Amino acid sequence: MRGMTMKAILASGVISFPLFLGACSSTPPAPPSAGARMLERGGQIAEHGKAWESGNQDVLRGRDLIAKNEKQLSAGEKELARAQKAVRRAEEKIAKSTAGKAKGERLVASGTVEMQQAEASYVALRATTPAVSPVQR
Repeated sequence: MRGMTMKAILASGVISFPLFLGACSSTPPAPPSAGARMLERGGQIAEHGKAWESGNQDVLRGRDLIAKNEKQLSAGEKELARAQKAVRRAEEKIAKSTAGKAKGERLVASGTVEMQQAEASYVALRATTPAVSPVQR
């Protein structure tokens, strides 16, 4: 009975009392009075009102959550788009740098071969010709 309202308690008392008397007497019970019916109906309506108010509070809290999370969702999507753009730029930078590095490594390799060939050619030339040529008179 903790959750019952005063109207509900009165309505149950008004309805039960005539029933109790009717059970004890030999005459058929009289139908509940209009006041008793209105009290009973008021208790039922009050319970529906409480349920409606509880549902309304849930709707309001739900709408607040929806609005808050839609804003966060939009912000998150924008942040993700910026991050994806940054990732694409970084990937392009890596690809360009990798290609540049490979080109540099090829230049170093071909330059090294060219230098080695020049040194070998110079050594061969020195071995076959004197450093100072005789002066012709």
